[in-house]
Amino acid sequence: MAPELLGLAGLLGRMDSNLRLHAFVYLAQEFGCWEDAKYEFNFALNVPFSPELEDEFLQLQKDRSVRYEDGEYVVDTPATLPSTLKHLDVLREIATWDTWQLVDLARLVFLETDPVPELSLEERAKKLFLMGKEKVAGLKEQMKGLDVALVTA
Repeated sequence: MAPELLGLAGLLGRMDSNLRLHAFVYLAQEFGCWEDAKYEFNFALNVPFSPELEDEFLQLQKDRSVRYEDGEYVVDTPATLPSTLKHLDVLREIATWDTWQLVDLARLVFLETDPVPELSLEERAKKLFLMGKEKVAGLKEQMKGLDVALVTA
């Protein structure tokens, strides 16, 4: 999976943190853009995190495909994108977002794909991620603008 991951990381360009990659890959999977990826994510630390993804990212650094320079991760090796990618326009759009926009959108997607019937989306967002109603409404609008449907497994 590492060459495909490298291709996706290349879309992000420079990354201020590996958290950016975790959120981006999570969204790519949930939006059905990268169906071959099967990373398991958890939000135990209130951010999307996949141990398997982290291991592969560390391997890319050891292989010198990704380097850390001036406080950012940089993809050195030009890589081709996975041939199974869909909605490349969506991926290119969210690749321009900053890390915390990606993380917040990943949080909203997580809440929408893991419903709790007795609480509204806004209540769960506030309780789990300390997100206000305005933030949730703004993220919903951004997601609507992306025009993608969530993949539910």
